[in-house]
Amino acid sequence: MNALLCGVIAVNAQVYGTYIPAFFRQIGVIWGVSVLGLLLHVASRQSAMDYAAGLSVFFALIAYYTAAISKRLIEGIRLQGANALLAARLHVALQKVELDAATDALTGQGNRRALDELLKQQAAFYVSSGKSFSILMLDIDFFKSINDGFGHMTGDDVLRAFVQRVREYLRPGDVCARFGGEEFVVVLPQTTLEEAREVAERLRLGVAQCPLLETPRVQVTVSIGVATLAAGQTVGELLATADAAVYVAKKAGRNQVQPT
Repeated sequence: MNALLCGVIAVNAQVYGTYIPAFFRQIGVIWGVSVLGLLLHVASRQSAMDYAAGLSVFFALIAYYTAAISKRLIEGIRLQGANALLAARLHVALQKVELDAATDALTGQGNRRALDELLKQQAAFYVSSGKSFSILMLDIDFFKSINDGFGHMTGDDVLRAFVQRVREYLRPGDVCARFGGEEFVVVLPQTTLEEAREVAERLRLGVAQCPLLETPRVQVTVSIGVATLAAGQTVGELLATADAAVYVAKKAGRNQVQPT
C-alpha cells in the first residue's frame, strides 16, 4: 500500500507543478496515513520506525525536488506570458507603424504610397478577372487663394473638411487617398467609366452645395478628372490620363467633371 501511495505522489507531482502548496498538503496527508498505518500494522516497532523513516526521507526528497522543478516551471510560464505580451505589443506597434506609413497625417486618408499599392492590386485584379476599375482625380479649385487669404492653418482645415465631405458621397468600397497638395484620388473598384462619372458628378455637387468651413466662411468647388483602366494600360498611364482630364476641366472653367 505504501508503495502504491508513493507512486501516486510521484505521478501527481507533475499535475501540481504550478500549485505546489496543494501538492505539499497531499504529501502531508499521505505521510500521516502511511506512518500511522506502519505503526499500527507492522508487528516490530523498530521495523515500523525504520519504514517510517525511509518513507519520510522519500517524501522529503520528493517535496524538495518538486519545489525546485515547480519554481523553474512557474518562471518559465511567466517568461512565456511576458514574451507573449511583448510579442502582442510589438505586433500592435508594427501595425501602427505600417498604418502611419500608409496614412496621410493631415487628412487621415491613404497617402501616395497606399494609393500606389491599391492601384497595383486593382490592376492585378483586372488582369486576372477582366473586371476593370475607375479613378477620380480631384483638384480643389483656387486652393492657393485660400492659403493666401486665410493662412495655411485654415488651408489645412479646408483639406480635412473637404475629405470628410467627399467621403459622404462615396460608395462602400470606394477609397480616397491624398495624391499631393490639394489633389486627391478616389479609387472606384469594378466601376465603369459611366458609373464613375455619375459618382464624380454627385461628389462635385456635394462639395459645392455648402461651405466647408463657417468660421472663416470657406466654400470651394472641385474639378474632377475621370479615367478607367484600359487593356494594356499601366497604372502610371491611368493616373496621367485622369490628371489630363483635370487639366481640361480647369481650362474649361473649373467646377466640372471631365471623363476621358
